[in-house]
Amino acid sequence: MKTKVIHLINHLKIGGAETLVTEYALNINKDNFNIIIVTMDKFNNSINEKRLINADIEVINLGEKLLFINDQNKFKYIINKFYKFILFFNLVKKRKPDIIHTHLGLNKYLLPIRNKAKGIKLYYTVHSDVDVLFGQKQFKNRIITKYCIKRKGLIPIALHKKMQNKINKTFNTKNCVIVPNGIDIEKFKTTDKSRKSILHSLNLNEDAFIVGHVGRFVPAKNHKFLINVFKNIKKTVNSSHLILIGVGKLDREIKEQVNKLGLENDVSFLGNRSDIPELMNVMDVFVFPSIHEGFGNVLIEAQAAGVRCVVSNNIPKEAILTNLVKALSLDDPIEEWSREVINSTTSEKIDDNLDKHDINNVVKKLQELYK
Repeated sequence: MKTKVIHLINHLKIGGAETLVTEYALNINKDNFNIIIVTMDKFNNSINEKRLINADIEVINLGEKLLFINDQNKFKYIINKFYKFILFFNLVKKRKPDIIHTHLGLNKYLLPIRNKAKGIKLYYTVHSDVDVLFGQKQFKNRIITKYCIKRKGLIPIALHKKMQNKINKTFNTKNCVIVPNGIDIEKFKTTDKSRKSILHSLNLNEDAFIVGHVGRFVPAKNHKFLINVFKNIKKTVNSSHLILIGVGKLDREIKEQVNKLGLENDVSFLGNRSDIPELMNVMDVFVFPSIHEGFGNVLIEAQAAGVRCVVSNNIPKEAILTNLVKALSLDDPIEEWSREVINSTTSEKIDDNLDKHDINNVVKKLQELYK
């Protein structure tokens, strides 16, 4: 009999956690596991959703079943908020999963589930920085997660050793396990399209110096800083062009900053893309100045694609796997960041541990955990 696993996540738009859950579902052994992806959002027709549907993997969007479609009204919003608990509780009751695997801040939906009586194992992957996810502003999330660990047998999953130590300390536990992030490495190593053809499709010159970034337009990704760095780069390398992949709530604000600096013809906002491996293969340098990261999966993707990377030293050291990465402090001058982006040399060789993050190896580890 197959092991039935429910993955619970907010939505399946493009993002590190969302893409990882998608890769889990696509690559797990279908003979042994039946995967159901449950989101708290409506159907978004996202790239991840399309990939899952095309692979005949069941996706249930509980946001489609809310009592009020438009919940801008405070009363309707509160009713919908509580109704999500009922929807998930009833879903678990009906589907009878062997495992529930939560992601991001959704452990509250586990509270009504009598998992021990039903023999349901609980897992929770911590995708973000532990101090941010369970800090003072996230007191409620910390208390709920601690309760689930102590009372419901929830097993937290860290992405690397440092995160594991922090989780064990934060929740006074010893049961946190490590399952690293994974990507399809081969997909990023090679591409069928030439640099020239990809640049042509973006209406960019073949001799352009391409600076790239992949990430949601949210404060943690630090787009404002990136734009200021690029403005400085433009003074030295006139052929430079910045491509930004992703969407988010700061999208309009960053576009206004670009226009204000007179860079509207030098920055491309590409939105969510399904061809990120191809786009990474035309980047001369990948810049990742995040304020904080749980891991930084796109940095693994950039290294797999062989792209030189300039990143903030807030990125976990465990994500630096090759000699392609240079880490700087966000307190360093913009000029120093610009020099490193333009600089074509690399640092002393670091052991290449990319295979550790190959999705096939990661899924094998996840399957062992589920057993």
